[in-house]
Amino acid sequence: MKRTGLAVLPIAGALAASLYFVFATRAANGAFGFPLDDAWIHLSFARTFATTGRFADFAGGPITSGSTSPLFTLLEAVAWLFTHHEYWIGYGLGIVGFLFAVGLIFRLLIGEHPGELWPATLGALALATQPKIVGIAVSGMETTTAIALLLFAAMEVRRRRWKTVGVAAGLLLWTRPDTLIFSACLALHLVYEAVVDKPADRAKVPQALLTFGPLAALYFAFNGALSGTLFPNSLFAKLEYYRFGNHRFGADLWSFLTAGGMTPAMILFLVSLAGTIRALARRRSAPLLYAHLFVIAFVAAYAWKLPFLYQDGRYLMPIIPFVIVGMIDGLVRIGQAVRALAGGGRAGKIVEALPLAIPIVAGLWMVGLDLARLPAGQRDFADRARHIDDVQVATARWCRDHLPPGAIVATHDIGALGFYSMRPIVDVVGLLDRGIQGHIGDPRATLDFMRARGVTHLAFLTNWIEVPNENPLWRTNPAEGEVMQVLSLTSRTQISSPIVMSLNLFAEQSLVAGDPKTALAALAQASRVEPANPRTHYLAGLAFVKVGALDRAERELQISLRDFPDGSKALSALGQLAAHRGEDAIAAGYLRRAVAEDPLNVEALTVLVDVLSRLPDGQAQLPALRARLADAISSQAPVEDVKSRP
Repeated sequence: MKRTGLAVLPIAGALAASLYFVFATRAANGAFGFPLDDAWIHLSFARTFATTGRFADFAGGPITSGSTSPLFTLLEAVAWLFTHHEYWIGYGLGIVGFLFAVGLIFRLLIGEHPGELWPATLGALALATQPKIVGIAVSGMETTTAIALLLFAAMEVRRRRWKTVGVAAGLLLWTRPDTLIFSACLALHLVYEAVVDKPADRAKVPQALLTFGPLAALYFAFNGALSGTLFPNSLFAKLEYYRFGNHRFGADLWSFLTAGGMTPAMILFLVSLAGTIRALARRRSAPLLYAHLFVIAFVAAYAWKLPFLYQDGRYLMPIIPFVIVGMIDGLVRIGQAVRALAGGGRAGKIVEALPLAIPIVAGLWMVGLDLARLPAGQRDFADRARHIDDVQVATARWCRDHLPPGAIVATHDIGALGFYSMRPIVDVVGLLDRGIQGHIGDPRATLDFMRARGVTHLAFLTNWIEVPNENPLWRTNPAEGEVMQVLSLTSRTQISSPIVMSLNLFAEQSLVAGDPKTALAALAQASRVEPANPRTHYLAGLAFVKVGALDRAERELQISLRDFPDGSKALSALGQLAAHRGEDAIAAGYLRRAVAEDPLNVEALTVLVDVLSRLPDGQAQLPALRARLADAISSQAPVEDVKSRP
């Protein structure tokens, strides 16, 4: 078998692991799925480009640089010409990128350690079985394409093919703008190499600029023509949205770097880093300087500008192959140290196998740790895919089936909604439209922006944007944790400020935890910020019920109704309060209004059935109400008589 023939084993392993995630998830959920809403952003742009030739989120929508990865989107557009199956497109391109990445890390490590086969085989196996990489390979995202190009660029530097290095760096920019960090690290590596090693071809290195320059210029011109900026809208939108930082980033980063086989890999990476630092101090050759610089600089850049590790740390996943490259170097260094300690003579002959056995056994142990984590990784993948399907995808399909053809939907999750709803989408976090950038999170500016764009309906997660004075036309099952609602945008619609929304959410969680006093303290603070927020007063009413102050509870609920006269939740709470006092006729009046305004209000339906069972004139209505209640409980779907609103 040729030296490169051993790459077949890890490549086959990567394919098997990817297909395991796909089909085990389908078996668990009954359908294919993506664990990230962003996968459908690429697909929406790809479909529109393939069918209309315009780089837009939907047919008839504005052209915009809303895709972070134009190259991946264009690849999906080509695939769309052959199949319209969104999951096969997303899975296929992700898996192909993964397989190339595994083969390329094998080739790269063959070049780094030409005398032995085990480093390349072990490194490729480590990448092929890494649960995070396997999961992202079948998530419909560009990550494995970027990883493959990163490894290809590193390999071409080793092969001294400078024009190809420039092409790889240019394609990386088209795949993810943050890969400019890698290109900068390569440049620093080559400068150091030119000064210290003085390679014979160092004068040819600038040839990389001949191919990188045009690709970079074309990329900046592309974004400039679409949105008037050098980089995609999505980059600026994310930087603005997450500008307040994240105090948990350190803890999240630690978890990311120490899960399963990552712990020993990071230890060995640090061994390799120590070797590079020693080489720098002695002004000697440092062949992995670029890899160490990239891992450190990439993490530092995200800690500085985007300190979030959402969706299993997907933003930082490009560092994983270079952690593995450092891990292999660390193992080789340990083997060399063992060889030096073994010495000669009889003892040396007895232990002469140790320099090879120790790193191989240690490496296989790390691969085994990741293999053992694959089933848990697949279950997590399936859970997240089911959640996206039950929340974002379900909402998008409801919009497609129930909203008028002329509806325009505003949302912060544009992926599945843009792909499945078949309605124009207005993005309120700046991924598609730069008009909101600079005002993200500002309630008044957001409302003005939406009205200027002709928005008729809203699709918001309740923990992202709070609309305190509209009843939902649709909402997803609260059992999923996150709840997405579809609401009408009217002349009276309000949006809570971020601080009030946070205080309301905290108060709601405190009530669930049985701590109404803490809830009341938070709500008092919220009320000082926004005295007329109906949701704040509604929650205060619930809290006063919990502490037994029923008169104060009724007063807060009436204030909520004053500012939101058809608030279903406040009406329901007042109905329950009246029922508790034995005022069944008054309770029935409130509860009938509550279910008329929101047919999905299970709590109001439940209490209304109970109240009507005690009223002489309520018996005839019970069968129909019980049927409506059963439908609402079982499906959390809107019943047929959801009233239309302007």
